[in-house]
Parts: sequence; structure tokens; C-alpha cells
Amino acid sequence: MRVTLYMAVRGEADTALLLAEAWKSGREVFLPRCRRGEPGMMDMVACAGPEELERSSFGLLEPRPGVCSRLLSDEALSAGAQTLVLVPALAFDAEGYRLGYGGGYYDRLLDRAHCAVVGLSFHDLLVPRLPRESWDRPVDAVCTEEELAGGELAETSGQRRASLPALFGVQAFAEVHQVHGVRTLFEPEGQNPACTPSEQADGMATSRPGLALMIKTADCQPILVAHESGRFVMAVHAGWRGNRQDYPRIAVEEFCGHYGLEPQELWAVRGPSLGPAAAEFVNFDEEWGPEYLPWYDRACRSVDLWALTRHQLESAGLLPGRILGLDICTFDNAELFFSYRHARRKGSVDGRQGSFIWIRSA
Repeated sequence: MRVTLYMAVRGEADTALLLAEAWKSGREVFLPRCRRGEPGMMDMVACAGPEELERSSFGLLEPRPGVCSRLLSDEALSAGAQTLVLVPALAFDAEGYRLGYGGGYYDRLLDRAHCAVVGLSFHDLLVPRLPRESWDRPVDAVCTEEELAGGELAETSGQRRASLPALFGVQAFAEVHQVHGVRTLFEPEGQNPACTPSEQADGMATSRPGLALMIKTADCQPILVAHESGRFVMAVHAGWRGNRQDYPRIAVEEFCGHYGLEPQELWAVRGPSLGPAAAEFVNFDEEWGPEYLPWYDRACRSVDLWALTRHQLESAGLLPGRILGLDICTFDNAELFFSYRHARRKGSVDGRQGSFIWIRSA
């Protein structure tokens, strides 16, 4: 297989490890080189290693003229699974359209491509929809540090999402675009299974019977909260950044304030997530800070996120006996659950599992 990559600049997803692995494994590697005096035009040029790169007048690392001369042909771009094109962008949307730096360099390339085209980006730079022009060309899928979105995977995911209401016996389900923040969306609308959620939040709460709230995780903690009356429920996504921002406590306090509830009247359950032994943080001092030392095992360089979440829920006023936890580590049970860390370190299948809570219809 041949692969076209790029040299990352100004916040683009870094390709250094991909390039090193591609060269090491003997892949044919092609990198972009802008045509001098032809704005918007570039060639994909075969490059055998970093020693064949030089910095251009634009400040970009490119295959060196005179040393690298073999161009990626239109025939190769039409070679289906034999060619993989990896594309950078400042942002991608749910349909694979991209926001670049302008100039149309990649649009012209993609217009000729009849092979696998994958965008590289970050989860936080995925948006519901970007402006597009008639000449814009979408990628087949977008790969981030957390997911692979688009293509056949998206079609399968959409089919599964469409089956959720019937599966659970509810009228609809709701979800949000999770961003590792501290916002809770109250009384969300039912989600169209064919659409990507547009509201950015990490929690939802409702008093509407028959509406299932869905949180997606792969090592992060799904926290489901219910009032003892059965009339109010909340679903919370708490990654380590959420814990670092005290989101479990904030979410409970806002939930109680919004509906006029007492925290002692709540029940909470934490779902499968990254266990204490697997939650390693080698840069703890920079990422957490001294106030989180009680939950840090310096010998193992790990944080007990389960105990921290319990502490934050108790700080919000929940009674200890009403805080339940499924102490199942996703990393240690990657054959049963998706685990982001396991997928990165050991190559297991990446994905997301859903956690749901709803009020039964009368």
C-alpha cells in the first residue's frame, strides 16, 4: 500500500509517528510539495525518509527538489484500497467536509482521488456542519484521538442509533456533543438518529418520561443520577478533565437547583470506566495539582478516579449509601468494553459504549 501524508503545521494533527512507522515498514510514502509560481497547486512526491526533506520558502518541510522527483499519478489515486490519502484540516464536520487554510490545495487533490481518503484531526475540532462551496470535497472518514467517524462505520452506528427507542421501549433518546467540560443541558430534545448532536455539553437532565439520556464513554465515567421520586433523571460524562474541574459536584448542584431537589434524595451509579491501577498520569503535577494528591498513588503514577468521583458526589450532598459503582475497569476488560487507552497501547478495537437513563412512561 502507498500512503500520502503531510508535515503538520500550526495545530494540525501531528504525523511524525505515522511517518516513522510508514518508512520503517517499507510503505511508499508521498508528501506534498507546492508548485512554485502556481498558487493552489501541489504535487504528492515520493519521499524515502526525513533526510530527503528541506524547508521551503513558505517555511514548510517538503520533499527536496532534485532528490525527490517521482510524483503520485492519477492512476495511483484511482487505485482504491491500494492508496491511502491522509488529509489535515483546522476542523472537520459530520459529513467529512473540512476547514483548511485556504488556497484549495487539497480540494484539487481530492477531486482526482478515487481511493481511501481519511482526515486527521482532534475530537474537539469535530463540528456538526461547516460552510462549503461547490468545489469542496469531503473525506471518507475522520480519525481523531478518540474515534473514527464517517464511512461504513458511521452508517452502522446510525442504524444502531435508530434502533435505540424500540430497543429500550422509549419514545426517543437524547445525546450531546461531549467536550470534557462542565455544562449540563436541561430538558434536551429527542435526537434524530441520522444527525450528529450539535449541543456541546457533558451532561443532560430531564423530567420528560420516555426520553432516554445517552452518555458515550470509552474509559471515562458515565454517572447516572435519579431522584427518589422517579420524576427527574440526569446523565453525566466525567472524563479525568471533568473530575479535574469538579464536574460531578457541579452537575449535582445544578440538577438540584434547577428542579428544586435535595441532594439527599438522589441516587447515583457510576458505570464501567478506567480503574485505579490503569489511570496512569505521568505528568500529574502539571495536569492535576496538589489538591488531588489524596487520590494519587505516586509509586504507580495513577489516580483513583472512582474514589475521586465518590468524594465529589458526597461533597455535593449525596448520601454515601446512595452512591453505587460498577467497579469494572474498561482497560482490564477490553474484550467486553471499548477502552481508549487499551486501543492506543495494545491495538484493541476502538469505539464507544452508551449508558442510558430514562423515566418510564405512565
